[in-house]
Amino acid sequence: MRRTRKMTPFERQVKTRLMELDMTQTELCNRLGIKKQYLNTIFAGYRKDSAYIDQIREVLGIGA
Repeated sequence: MRRTRKMTPFERQVKTRLMELDMTQTELCNRLGIKKQYLNTIFAGYRKDSAYIDQIREVLGIGA
């Protein structure tokens, strides 16, 4: 049986903003130069100190 995890507040915020901008996660990853798997580790909270968090906020126009 596969365990599902709850979305983090940051992940929810990013996914909402992606929908508003009609942008996919893949497009976001391409702009950041990262793989989707790495983005998922950020969403899961495993990369809280990632410099990409600030870049994600900047690309999507999300305040801190």
